[in-house]
Amino acid sequence: MERDDNNSDDVIGMGVKGCDSGELPCASFDSTGNQSSSGQFEQGVSFESVGDFVKIGENIWIPGSLHNQLNKGCVENPSIFLRRLVFKGGILSLEEVASSSLTGTRTSQSPKEPRPALDPIKFKVLKDYTIKCCSLKPNSIEMTKFETRIRSICTDARKMLKDRQISLQANF
Repeated sequence: MERDDNNSDDVIGMGVKGCDSGELPCASFDSTGNQSSSGQFEQGVSFESVGDFVKIGENIWIPGSLHNQLNKGCVENPSIFLRRLVFKGGILSLEEVASSSLTGTRTSQSPKEPRPALDPIKFKVLKDYTIKCCSLKPNSIEMTKFETRIRSICTDARKMLKDRQISLQANF
């Protein structure tokens, strides 16, 4: 979520105010989302935190419990890490991802009217956070695989949304 810079004491969604000074400690969180005493995560990557939220990029925060869950279980597979971050992070809604494309350009699937691009700033933050946590190196085989696998994230969101609608219809 994004922070509202009009009032330094406001909390907007998952955004936390007044945290750009860089003076706040980095912290990790236990499985219940409570802050633990360690200032770094298992992989040695630390992030600024306030309360139960971790800053992953400019004005974008996620719950500490999700941060720990991702860092403990998904760093071996960066594309799954990013998908869980996108679909569970609360930064982008499933509907927003499903109604978008990564680039907003025409494709064979949308030759006439391309879908609008996913918010490039938010997606870049999510992608950069994944690259940092998963220690992906530029021009590596792992980075190439990651770039290839994330191309279908919007299509995956459309499938999830369709499955959700089918499930809801089946319950009636």
